[in-house]
Amino acid sequence: MYLLTRFAFRNLLRNWRRTLFTVCSLSMGVALSIWTDNITKGRADDIVEAVTSAYVGHYQVSTAEYRKDELIQDYMNEAQLQSFSGMSPRIHFPSLLSSGENSMPIVLDGIDPQAENLVTNLSSKTVQGEYLAPTSLAECSERQILISKENAEKLNVGLGDKVVVMGQAADGSLGNDLFRVRGIYQTESKAFDKHMAFANYGCVAALGQIQGPHELVFGLPAGVEDKVFEKEMAAKAAAAGLKFTSWKESVPQLYSIVRFSRAIHNAINFILFLVISVGIVNVMMMNVFERTREFGVMAALGTGSKQVVSLVLLETFGIALLGLTVGAAIGSAMVTYHHIFGFDLHMFLGDQYSAGQFSLSMTVFPELSLVSILRSSLITIAFMLVAGLYPAWRASKLTPIEAMRSL
Repeated sequence: MYLLTRFAFRNLLRNWRRTLFTVCSLSMGVALSIWTDNITKGRADDIVEAVTSAYVGHYQVSTAEYRKDELIQDYMNEAQLQSFSGMSPRIHFPSLLSSGENSMPIVLDGIDPQAENLVTNLSSKTVQGEYLAPTSLAECSERQILISKENAEKLNVGLGDKVVVMGQAADGSLGNDLFRVRGIYQTESKAFDKHMAFANYGCVAALGQIQGPHELVFGLPAGVEDKVFEKEMAAKAAAAGLKFTSWKESVPQLYSIVRFSRAIHNAINFILFLVISVGIVNVMMMNVFERTREFGVMAALGTGSKQVVSLVLLETFGIALLGLTVGAAIGSAMVTYHHIFGFDLHMFLGDQYSAGQFSLSMTVFPELSLVSILRSSLITIAFMLVAGLYPAWRASKLTPIEAMRSL
């Protein structure tokens, strides 16, 4: 094997220009693969962050009945909540929001302001006034409400003004009460802003005669594997007789966007390496035909066909290793650069891009992933070795007589 390795190295240097061009083409393919892989992952991470931090959260727990029909009487009881912590409890109360000049249908969410901060960034979206003041879940000392900027303009209300919330309570009665506007928020989604308002949990529970939350929303704790956390929470939910879902099930259209972008990236990668492999086959076949005499002499001296195959494959592996090393370095440098300065998508997507009802930033800041480097490395080596099989087989079939006749 040592002698075969030396021969392979010598043969690569024999026609160094061809080797250089082959290595360059392969390294650019590897670099592009690593770069696009991390850009695609960065865009997917942006979508997940936009969905989970805006409102949905990473995971949700509710009763199976509420998940199916979303009726306000299908709330959770106290016993079902005992095993959960670190979540944001929510009450969803469909209602009519009115002022002296206008009215509109909304969903009034009863939330615990402090717990909500652990899951979403709603408090940072407050553009006027203040976020909801924290209170205990059972307390409703001050009826304060957080409405969107769009709805505040339609209702012609401002900070400190009163609005009426009216809707059918869980017991069938008509619930209505006055709330004072404490804050006005604005998100990137007009559809979300149009239909959502927020108040303290205890006030909404009293208004709707609701004895427990409709939904528990969880964020993914830092440093915890999503699959581990998901398995643990699913087990707790099942033990409590509750329905466990993730953001993928809550917003399936956005999950489809993530999967589709990944599938497109994989298809492009496959085509890219397939084209490169065809080029490698061509180069190695030219190499074999130019060395017909050499292979014939080797066969005459007793070199076996397996050794000839090993020699050609070693040369192919050498090119793959060189291309992989250079390509990984270039690809990592490109990803690191865009991680610092960002990659602007305006030229590809125009002035605005949204995933469902969530607007996304037009600049991606990808993070270099070791997984993407390892994936590109395995794909490169696999494609290169497959590309070298036919030239190696062709070289192993040469006999001394055929080699002499070809001179």
